[in-house]
Amino acid sequence: MPAAGTKILEFFQTPMGEEIMEGSLGGLMAGIPLFWQDNDPGSAALQTATAMLGGIGLGMAGRRVGAAIGKAIKPGELENQQSMLANMARIGGSEGTTMDATMDFIQGQRAIIGDQIRGGMVEKVRVDAKTMNPTEFQAKHGISVDEFEQFDRINSKLGGEAMDASAQAQQKFAEMMEEAIAEAAARGEAPEIALDLGAGLAGGIARTSKEKPLAPVTGEEVGRVIGRFIGDEVGILGGSALGAYAATQMGFETPKDREIRRLKEELQALQ
Repeated sequence: MPAAGTKILEFFQTPMGEEIMEGSLGGLMAGIPLFWQDNDPGSAALQTATAMLGGIGLGMAGRRVGAAIGKAIKPGELENQQSMLANMARIGGSEGTTMDATMDFIQGQRAIIGDQIRGGMVEKVRVDAKTMNPTEFQAKHGISVDEFEQFDRINSKLGGEAMDASAQAQQKFAEMMEEAIAEAAARGEAPEIALDLGAGLAGGIARTSKEKPLAPVTGEEVGRVIGRFIGDEVGILGGSALGAYAATQMGFETPKDREIRRLKEELQALQ
């Protein structure tokens, strides 16, 4: 039976839990300074609560609305799949969690690096070797076709071996972590939530040791990440403003408001 802490951790690793955490943290960051300003504690608490609720609610809605708008504007893939916008959309605009998307992104970057190490940087030269006659090729690149093909085979082999060695070392480290966690669990030396966190970290290390092609980014992912950001910000600001209005209607007063009211009453009494 999972511990309560483990259940909470698992919930916050879902898209809904992630949005609740983002909205709550954003609302807290916006509301906590109000307690140190000239505000009634009740008013500050109310504004903080409504900012949190606004961030959660509009953050969730922003994901859905943004994705729909982005899909309508750009239903196909982005032209530049390696741009900053595309990479932001891969991580923050997926249907899953940011953590899963980050893991996929790391695997994709590893695949790109692997392709380059295995000889992807000379792809244009390979094309020339197939399409140009030997004399033209040697004049352009300074080596013969046979020399290049020999270099290409060796480079590809060494690059593949280097990437395999790196993956094996990373996988071995993850296995050592898993063994240490299992031993700690058997001895009862750590709380269950700490063991779960350690197991998750070991799993992440093992997962990112593998290569995986990056999924293409469409307008839907771009719209989702933009809607997510705007929804959080508008929700937090709007929620805080609504809380301030509600506090006024409920009669919360700052020390300054009370002093002004006292002075007005004294002036009225003198008249």
